[in-house]
Amino acid sequence: MEFQLHVTMADPAGNRTAIVTDPVSPKYYAPIGAALLKLPELKAEQAGFQTKPSHGGEVRLEMSGGEFCGNATRSIGYFYAIKNGRKPGDMVSAEVSGSTDLLNVRIDKDGAWCAMPLPLRIARLAVRNPDYNPGDPRSKNILNLPFVVLDGISHAILYKRQCTPQLADAVIDTIRDRTNAAAGGAIFLDDVQHSMTPYVWVRSTGTRVWESSCGSGTLASVIWLARNLKSGLYRLELRQPGGSLLAEVEKEYGHVCAGRIGGPITLEEEKVYTVTTADD
Repeated sequence: MEFQLHVTMADPAGNRTAIVTDPVSPKYYAPIGAALLKLPELKAEQAGFQTKPSHGGEVRLEMSGGEFCGNATRSIGYFYAIKNGRKPGDMVSAEVSGSTDLLNVRIDKDGAWCAMPLPLRIARLAVRNPDYNPGDPRSKNILNLPFVVLDGISHAILYKRQCTPQLADAVIDTIRDRTNAAAGGAIFLDDVQHSMTPYVWVRSTGTRVWESSCGSGTLASVIWLARNLKSGLYRLELRQPGGSLLAEVEKEYGHVCAGRIGGPITLEEEKVYTVTTADD
């Protein structure tokens, strides 16, 4: 089928998100999203569809794969604010697929912060190491990785490990085969360099992308880095391939009670694109 769609590109730290504002049947979310990602002029890493709020929010975004995305949450809140004449300091209540929470987006002069879903649990994920070297006593056949489970997406933290495609795919294969996560990430993290490289997979679409930045991966990293904090605020800026994101986590008595991510967002002029999907 052929669709003519009004699309606004949002760029939160390089994690380019196509926001479709036309009404679209949910059965076409995945194929339209895939078609938009193939348009070279968009340079999109993900796509979402603005829909009618369902549980009290001012705006709602359905990601093409039904996953949760922190950068998309910031983007739809900022997009709605600009369209409706909101000012820096104003709050927009947003709904996003993959999360049942109503998430507040605070508008800044050049971007936005958003509240994030609290972690469901912090576990461990056993992954067979494709880079295992039996001749190296420091090399391990099985990696026991920190695994931060969020509502709508789960991330394995690869702390100070070499970023290789083989290891990234091994992590994603394990998340796909051994969990019921709607989406997952292999997050290569170095807190000394304040850097992070995210590799993100979505179950319903099967896509695997080296993302320019990842909001939920940033939050997951900071949650893990703050694991020994009993009470107080842990805040960190992480440099990623497409730019930097900030995250902060509040804890009380060893438990995460609030989490937020923030940073600049660029909105481009709305344009109409024609995409074609396979027939039913």
